Amino acid sequence: MRSQNKDILCICKGRFLTEESYQAYDALVRYYKKYYSENYKVSKKLLLDVLLKPAFEEFLSEDNKRSFVDEYLFKGDVFGTWGKTNLTYHESLYYRIIEFLSGLRVMKKDGTILIDLSGYEDIEVII
Repeated sequence: MRSQNKDILCICKGRFLTEESYQAYDALVRYYKKYYSENYKVSKKLLLDVLLKPAFEEFLSEDNKRSFVDEYLFKGDVFGTWGKTNLTYHESLYYRIIEFLSGLRVMKKDGTILIDLSGYEDIEVII
């Protein structure tokens, strides 16, 4: 079954369709404007609070907590932060959560489903 948190997970994994090519940030902004408000200035902190944090909380499990702490929270640079200086706490966390969500496995090698993405087989998140 589709949900907002699964939409956000798929966007972080690059599974979204638009008329043009966008980065995850652009896709999240368009998603926010489509489902929340077109008249609001969208910042990374807003995206973190409204879209990324709920998805992160849903998909963070006992099995992957240690991975998040070791590989994403205390890692020096993550994708999106390389070469950038003076990132705010929220900007840094924004990039770390996107990288964590983009790397989540939805299925084990033996076929065991970890995150049920039924409803997303034939279509991408359209924004």
